[in-house]
Amino acid sequence: MVGEPAAEDRVYVVRDLWAHRDFTVAREIVAFVPAHGVAMFRVHRGAPGEAPPALLLTIEPRPGAAGATYVPAGETRTVTVTVVNYGPVSARDLRLELALPPGWSARPLSCCGSQVAGADTPVSVARLAVVHPGESRAIDWEITSPAGAPVGTVTVPIRAIYRYDAEPAPRAAGLSSAGPGSVAGSAPGTSSGSAAGSASPAAPAAAATGVSATGSDPAWAQQEVMMVLVVPPPAPTRTSYLSDLEWVSATNGWGPVERDRSNGETGPTDGRPIRIGGQAYARGLGVHAPSRVTYYLGGRCSTFRAVIGVDDEVGDQGSVVFQVWADGVKVYDSGMITGRLPGREVEVDIRGVEELTLVVTDGGDNKDFDHADWANAEVII
Repeated sequence: MVGEPAAEDRVYVVRDLWAHRDFTVAREIVAFVPAHGVAMFRVHRGAPGEAPPALLLTIEPRPGAAGATYVPAGETRTVTVTVVNYGPVSARDLRLELALPPGWSARPLSCCGSQVAGADTPVSVARLAVVHPGESRAIDWEITSPAGAPVGTVTVPIRAIYRYDAEPAPRAAGLSSAGPGSVAGSAPGTSSGSAAGSASPAAPAAAATGVSATGSDPAWAQQEVMMVLVVPPPAPTRTSYLSDLEWVSATNGWGPVERDRSNGETGPTDGRPIRIGGQAYARGLGVHAPSRVTYYLGGRCSTFRAVIGVDDEVGDQGSVVFQVWADGVKVYDSGMITGRLPGREVEVDIRGVEELTLVVTDGGDNKDFDHADWANAEVII
């Protein structure tokens, strides 16, 4: 955010140079920029009704490294869509649409809601009568994936269509959340939204695409974000080595992550038997910093165990840091480990954890010779 907070009545018109769209903000310039992304804006002082007010749509939950909501095949999960009005005027008659993939369903929990079958996708709709400047309104949605849905990611457009005032409204003193009574469901009309699935690693859960005028009436506008849902592999039902489980996503600094082998070179099975400090291990993951491997546990496991260290295939070289993340929270950090050190036993409490992520960093120098092992890595039910 940037701006001049001393001026209560200051209004900016912000031009998104990528999307070719304008919106107004009061006092502060606010925009979403995707991770590792770039945004360019042209800004000038303006009047409250000159362009649509800036509505920011956020999506929760967005846990952990995957940055998305898990919806296992045939199951239901709840997500919260929050609308915040950073503009100088109210957004009225707001209609929120979720354009779902075929076979999926959703319904707003705050009230009756509705879902209809569109030409290509079903659409779930909820309505808000008004979101005043400075206000925040939240809607909970239950989203259900079809039984037999393939493992992978599904991108769901969420569109807010709204009317904005030509004159400024009084600004709220602070952000406030609306209760369940603030939402009214209704049968939607046709929607041009679309959804698509892929088997790639999950992307960030929400990325704003800007505000634009709708139709020929300049007093109507729309805002859209993309929600990413992940259909994960089945969660473990018994104590299992991680090398026996399918991961949600994996990235590696040199070649692929190896199962029950050291990292080796760039081939998928060119690693050697895992060895740390002269000790051989039959099971585990061989990685190369920087590395990140994410598993879906579904809250079923109690403990994560492993022996960590730099693999003997690089001699006494290499320097790495091992980290364990549980639902986006770091729960273990090894500190610096080099090729001169023996294996170190790790045991972490993961009761109730949905997403487990194993991270290896290069230790802050470079990734040369950073062949790291999660030997005998397992999750215990």
